[in-house]
Amino acid sequence: MKCPNCGSEHIQYTSTTSGGGFHADNACCGMLLLGPLGLLCGACGSGSKSEDFWVCCDCGKKFDAEEARRKEEKALRDAENEYAYYVECKRVREVAFAEYGDIDNIIKIVGKTISEKDQADKAYQNEYDTFVQEMSKNDNNIKKLAKKTTCSDRLAITILVLLILGVALLFCGLFPVGAALIGALIIYVLIVGYSEVRAKDKLTELFLSKNISAKDLQKQKAKAHEEHKKWEEITRSIDYCEKYEKEHPDKV
Repeated sequence: MKCPNCGSEHIQYTSTTSGGGFHADNACCGMLLLGPLGLLCGACGSGSKSEDFWVCCDCGKKFDAEEARRKEEKALRDAENEYAYYVECKRVREVAFAEYGDIDNIIKIVGKTISEKDQADKAYQNEYDTFVQEMSKNDNNIKKLAKKTTCSDRLAITILVLLILGVALLFCGLFPVGAALIGALIIYVLIVGYSEVRAKDKLTELFLSKNISAKDLQKQKAKAHEEHKKWEEITRSIDYCEKYEKEHPDKV
């Protein structure tokens, strides 16, 4: 058995007894109420109660056997789950090493996927910005949509100042005014945020429907992100294997 707090096996079984003995205060009350027979009241509640538990000699924690058993079972389940995850990560690592070589080569590939992802994002965004600018010159509706997508940047400082003012009013005791101001700000931010998201969605739909290269750029962007995510998972598996093997050399 181990201590559920620190894991030490240096533990000791202890038993304590509480209660018992003659209670003088009960006897006095009984004497006043019932005469000499009331002295027997001093024996009331004198039953003893024993408590059995384990004490850790290292950290001093008191615990019972059931608590220790639950702790050990949980630790065992966690260890089994960690080992199962290690086995899966090890499989991923072996496949990666077999197909792409050593860790240095894999690091180069990861760096390449990051560069390709950034380039795909930049190419898509540049094409999108150019499209919106060109369309805004001749279409007032698109101009209004584009304006909505940037209004939150200009309002951020104003909203922050008003929020600080609302909190200050609360601390100054003007609770109704401060609460009303903060509530109005929350509602306003939600409305502006929803309006901005809707405007961005509409502009994206127009961009994908009217720009010839938009869908190709979107596919390239999605492919680059998917490839980068795959290599992130591979490097995460390799890192976990190294960490697990260092912490549990007896299990590998």
